[in-house]
Amino acid sequence: MSSVTDFPKVSVVIPCRNEVRFIASCLDGVGAFDYPQDLMEVEVVDGMSTDGTRDLVRAWADSGPRRRTMDNPGKTAAAAMNIGIAASTGDVIVRLDAHAGYPAGYMRLCVEALAETKAEIVGGTVHTLPDGTGAMATAIAVAVSSRFGVGGTAFRVGGVEKPVQVDIVPFGCFKRSLIESIGRYDESMLRDEDADLCFRVTAQGGRVVLCPGIDSEYVARRRLSQLCVQYFLYGIYKPAIARKVHKIMTIRQVVPPVFVSSLLVFGAMSLWNGSARWVFAAEAASYAAAVVGAAIVEAVSRRDWRLILLMLVYPVMHIAYGIGYVVGVARLIRGTH
Repeated sequence: MSSVTDFPKVSVVIPCRNEVRFIASCLDGVGAFDYPQDLMEVEVVDGMSTDGTRDLVRAWADSGPRRRTMDNPGKTAAAAMNIGIAASTGDVIVRLDAHAGYPAGYMRLCVEALAETKAEIVGGTVHTLPDGTGAMATAIAVAVSSRFGVGGTAFRVGGVEKPVQVDIVPFGCFKRSLIESIGRYDESMLRDEDADLCFRVTAQGGRVVLCPGIDSEYVARRRLSQLCVQYFLYGIYKPAIARKVHKIMTIRQVVPPVFVSSLLVFGAMSLWNGSARWVFAAEAASYAAAVVGAAIVEAVSRRDWRLILLMLVYPVMHIAYGIGYVVGVARLIRGTH
């Protein structure tokens, strides 16, 4: 873009709920965006926070023009996005996460990429940071940005040197007309609302593009129990998305549930079938060896032996996601989703 007059009006929508530890740094980053301030409005949509987030958001909204906070009784990010978009006036929507941080040029680069690529949705790479200096927090941050952990998800593992079409981007930037054409965020999705939107776009022939240079920082979960819940919920809604778009978007999404299902089947059969017992043992041993090998490679390459904890983190991610996916399929079969 060659001049300020080329920039469209942008509405930034930030869903949040109980983010008192992170919301201030997020909003400080948004306030420092180098985008023309008279062409930017910010909608912070709070899911009835109870930890002090609301007070911080209200104070920030009162401190400058074109800033607004709204309540989200539905509490989910999908509901927040619909509330924020309905109240906004920008030609372009940028969805941000309260749990993340953004450099000054983030929004400008998103808007430029949207115009240059002519994609329906653009986004960038997330650099995952540990929540603290503890060994487990460090291992979790590495796991959720490693190829073995997340199956090569482009926005998590990075390495993109030119704009590339992908299945999903985080914190997407898109034109308001996109929502008018494909519909609002699906509020039945308690998680994976961004994936649902991106997959619907792709299923209808649109493009989702990951662009180099559009970078953000995201703080990973601190505890293993939090990671387990997060990945279980990621898995549970993927079958509903697949049914909606009538296809499985990527093979990596079904590897964990196939693995978990096979362990369950052969594990049960091994109680009376010797052949099944051998298959179960071989499958479990092969996975265990892969996990140990991947953990050692990361620990050696990063010279950080705390990463041996990846031997615990990887299975929690994969199995929680796989069980979530199986539960999601069962919910569809029962008609409860």
